[in-house]
Amino acid sequence: MTSKSSGRHLEIFVGETNEALPRYLNFFRGRLVGDGDAPMSIEVETINERPVHESPYAPFLRAFGFERTLKGLEIRRNS
Repeated sequence: MTSKSSGRHLEIFVGETNEALPRYLNFFRGRLVGDGDAPMSIEVETINERPVHESPYAPFLRAFGFERTLKGLEIRRNS
């Protein structure tokens, strides 16, 4: 998985049923923890150049703790 623009645009290189996917998504929890430079939230707008709401990965992000927003899916520091 690669992340661009502070997580707004993702490229995921494993299938949505791959058992490694949760490990990749832990990247977001790691980014939200830490010192004062850690963001309060991360919003994903695209996955593999498709709007996140149209992506087959969207249900997995929601199950992981992301919530729907107007632009995409967002995970907050306290999720």
